Amino acid sequence: MPDIPKINVGDGAGPRNIEMRFTMREALLVHQALRDKEKDLRKEAWWLDQRGGQDGATPLKQQAEEHADAADRIFRILDGMMGIER
Repeated sequence: MPDIPKINVGDGAGPRNIEMRFTMREALLVHQALRDKEKDLRKEAWWLDQRGGQDGATPLKQQAEEHADAADRIFRILDGMMGIER
């Protein structure tokens, strides 16, 4: 399987910028794991909202958004390379 050239994680250049190489299959697995984690975080945030724990739900919603953003970045790279459908 061909390698994805690179996925940059982090803001800008520097020591916080991590360069990773994945095979297509590994990238698909990471994408799916991020989506699954996003779904779990949103479910837990919803449950906390229902129980009146608004303070605890907000960080979970933010984490879910971060997972969604990372999954979207991987999706765009994969889509550009092999035209996968969401």
